[in-house]
Amino acid sequence: MFIRNFKTNEVHRRIPLDFFPTSISLSKDDAYIALGTKEGLVLFITRMDDATKSGFNLDIYSGHFDLVKSLKFNRNTSKLFSTSHSEMIVWNIN
Repeated sequence: MFIRNFKTNEVHRRIPLDFFPTSISLSKDDAYIALGTKEGLVLFITRMDDATKSGFNLDIYSGHFDLVKSLKFNRNTSKLFSTSHSEMIVWNIN
């Protein structure tokens, strides 16, 4: 994944992924990105300060038995909801 400025065609941040993403959700404060995968994983990306080399932290969580269809943060970003074909998981963020 990368962040690109479409007006200048400049890439601001690139995040390599080893899994095929099937869904995405961005927290309201832009601090977190969650990606669902066809392998049933949730990739949780935390924005870090610009002093770090990569500028982000990537955690991988398993929980679903099949493709993650949708992801949604609640309003205060304390929970992440993920759904697959047969289940929903509520993840605590804090």
